[in-house]
Amino acid sequence: MKSFSMLYFVFILTSYSTFVEAQWEKQTSGLPSDWGLGWAIDASDSSNAVISTSQGLFRTTDGGNLWLEIELPDTLTETGIDVSITDDSHFWIATDLGKIIATTDAGQSWIVQFDDMSMTPFMNYIEMFNDSSGLAMGDNPSESGPALFLRTTDGGINWESVNDSAFGGYSGDTWRRVDFATPRHGYFYESGINPQKLFKTTDGCENWFETNYSGYAAVLKCFNRHIVLVSDGYSKISRTTDGGDTWEESLLTGGWGNDLEYIPGIAAKVFFTDYDKLYFSSDTGKIWIEIFVDITELNGRDIEFTDENHGWILGDDGNLYKTSTGGVLTDVDDEEFNLPDKFSLSQNYPNPFNPSTVIGYQLPVSGFVSLKVYDILGNEVATLVDEYRLAGKHEVEFHFHSGLPLGNVRNLSSGVYFYRLQADNYVDTKKMLLIK
Repeated sequence: MKSFSMLYFVFILTSYSTFVEAQWEKQTSGLPSDWGLGWAIDASDSSNAVISTSQGLFRTTDGGNLWLEIELPDTLTETGIDVSITDDSHFWIATDLGKIIATTDAGQSWIVQFDDMSMTPFMNYIEMFNDSSGLAMGDNPSESGPALFLRTTDGGINWESVNDSAFGGYSGDTWRRVDFATPRHGYFYESGINPQKLFKTTDGCENWFETNYSGYAAVLKCFNRHIVLVSDGYSKISRTTDGGDTWEESLLTGGWGNDLEYIPGIAAKVFFTDYDKLYFSSDTGKIWIEIFVDITELNGRDIEFTDENHGWILGDDGNLYKTSTGGVLTDVDDEEFNLPDKFSLSQNYPNPFNPSTVIGYQLPVSGFVSLKVYDILGNEVATLVDEYRLAGKHEVEFHFHSGLPLGNVRNLSSGVYFYRLQADNYVDTKKMLLIK
């Protein structure tokens, strides 16, 4: 079932341009003035990042104040389609000639870890979750055979094919239509079939399952196994919070989707670029605001955040921006875009109550939430929440007729009851009084 919500734009007045520009600063010292296509960027922290462009690879160790070229051996003439780095020395590159190359010394020397044109002529995606564990994806040579998914548990010394027959097709883009939240959980939008489909895996690519997504995917990004955002490239961003079973859509009047990026650890905060502009949502993609970056063209290709404050936007033609302040106008006085900074469970109101009361709670991060009601003896009376909930403020109504039967008693008697919230590592219990 789909529901629709309108996009609300916040247009920044020119009088605020000086303040807003400070959110994103152009940092291209040491880079070519025009590098053509910006293929990919990855960063291990706020200081260390690597970018791949049509003019080659570049790295920074000082947060972008200075970029240095990474020279490949003469025997490697490929372009890096995707990059992944885990620290200041370990980098992996997925190339347009179907190779995975890696360095353990910040690019002074390189090792070809994978090269088999019979399995793939083009690598689309690579993600190293740490120095040992990673996944990569490449197109099948015939475009109709199984898409190649590779898995490593030893830093790329060995790459194992883990998708021999799950489905055919190819990615239809570079890394934009495949993403993994963990080494086991990921999503892939398969091209080369009609209709095209969105699949998910929960066991590291050995088995794939078709989701209920029925639209087109220009770019997708998964926060975890449950939360996924998909841009159709035209007018909508769709989201699921239950692993692809149900979807809801937000209308977006932007252009082609190039990248989606969550703030690490915060599903509610996510950025989106349609190449021309940058957008931000603080509610996991329901409402988007336009973020001012520069008076020139953004040409945004890839967004990368290492924490809530530090992020990058790599674009084409000499456009590279960094934020150290979260990338969003911080003096926007709109409660709808302010997330709680801590867990809390509110006292129910009214209290005492008859026949119903409202219980409020707030979550600084998205996660699984349990909210249950117990009688004075510790017997469970009702389960009010038992599912994944997004970060933010929530309220739920408790009506004593909705309580689970206690023995042969269908309605609750007057007296003291307790309600208990569990979320992440947070647990809190409060009492309420029912008067009949």
